Amino acid sequence: MTTPHPNQQIFTDILPLMLKQITALQGPFGFIYTELSNVVKHSDPVIRQQRQDEVNATKNGLLVVYLFAMWEEYIERDLETDWLAADELERLNAFRHIRHSVAHGIDGQRASNMRFRNAFEVIMNGSQPFPNLPWTNDSIDLTKSQVAIDCQRLMEDLGKKLIGRIANDNRP
Repeated sequence: MTTPHPNQQIFTDILPLMLKQITALQGPFGFIYTELSNVVKHSDPVIRQQRQDEVNATKNGLLVVYLFAMWEEYIERDLETDWLAADELERLNAFRHIRHSVAHGIDGQRASNMRFRNAFEVIMNGSQPFPNLPWTNDSIDLTKSQVAIDCQRLMEDLGKKLIGRIANDNRP
C-alpha cells in the first residue's frame, strides 16, 4: 500500500489555478487588455489621448484586481509564506499594493497598508522596478504602465513554481 503524498491535498486544491490562468489569458484578460488599448474615438487628438490614458490606467488597475481575485481563490496567504521565496513574495506584495491602491483609492492615490506599500517601494527603488510606472509618496500612475501583463506573468510563473515545489515537497 502506498503512502499518500504529504502535500497531496494542497496540490489538488491549487492545481486548477493553472488552467484558470491560461483560460483567462486567452479569454477575458487577454480580450480586455488588447481591445481596450485603442478604444477611444474622438476627433480632437488631445482629448482622445487624455481619455485613452484614463481607460488604460483603469484597465491596468482592474486587471490587477481581477488577477488577485483569481489567485486568492486558490492560494491562501500562509501558503504564500510557506512556499514562495522571500523575493517572490515581496514582488507579489508590491503588486498587492497596486491592487489595494486601485481597489480602495481613487484617481491614482496609494493605499495606506504599510506592509504592501513598503514592498512596492523596495521593488520600485530596486534593480527591477515595474517599468513605465511613475509614482510618488501619494500616487501611482498606471497610464503608461504594463502592470497588468507583468502581474499576470508573475502569477503564472509563481503558480508553476508552487505546483512544482508542493509536488516535490521542496520549500524555498
